[in-house]
Amino acid sequence: MNQAGITAEASGRLVLMDGTKRMHELFAQAHLYVGKAGAATVFEAYAAELPVIVNYSLPGQEQGNLELLRRDACGLYAEGPSDLLRAVEHLLENRALNWRRIRARMRGLRRAEGAPAIVDLALKRFVS
Repeated sequence: MNQAGITAEASGRLVLMDGTKRMHELFAQAHLYVGKAGAATVFEAYAAELPVIVNYSLPGQEQGNLELLRRDACGLYAEGPSDLLRAVEHLLENRALNWRRIRARMRGLRRAEGAPAIVDLALKRFVS
């Protein structure tokens, strides 16, 4: 991959990308995210109910994001190519039962009222 954000495609089904500002659009069309555990990416995946396989995380906040995915049972960690293959196979076995379970958990964790609740909390704490 290069700085220009060139994409590589395999049979039109696998798209490798450098970076994008259209993550929400891509996640709405995707079945799985494989990549690093950046905060925006992880929470965009939760919002899109998109199962995650983390293949890299920076120490600090990204490690916390990986721990969150694990705690919520909404993501897997793959240290290398063979782990990645096993993780994908795990998600797809039994007619994608594990993939569907992760999506259901993500759906259950979503909070449509989340943003207003955060604003109310901030106002009570910092304005009162």
